[in-house]
Amino acid sequence: MRKEEVKVLALQDELKEAEKEWDKTLDDIMAGKGNGVFGNEYDKAEKEAREKVERIKKRLKEAIGERDAYTDEEIDAIAGVMKPEELSPEEDAFLDNLADTFV
Repeated sequence: MRKEEVKVLALQDELKEAEKEWDKTLDDIMAGKGNGVFGNEYDKAEKEAREKVERIKKRLKEAIGERDAYTDEEIDAIAGVMKPEELSPEEDAFLDNLADTFV
């Protein structure tokens, strides 16, 4: 498994946990739990949880892009760019002899 794939899987798990925390924060707000004046403390907690989820989603999107990006070798293969083959010593000698005949 490539490191890019591992990063995507880790961020997916992190996102699930952050969404659970956000849901718990919303549940706590609805249940009236928490400290401070109603509104201020709740708004701050909800905003922090939401922003955390948004940051992780952004990182996940970037990681998916990195994971799905083609390598240079894959781009060459798609474009039909062939790498030169290594010649055997016999083939190399034959081509040298052939070139010498035209000199």
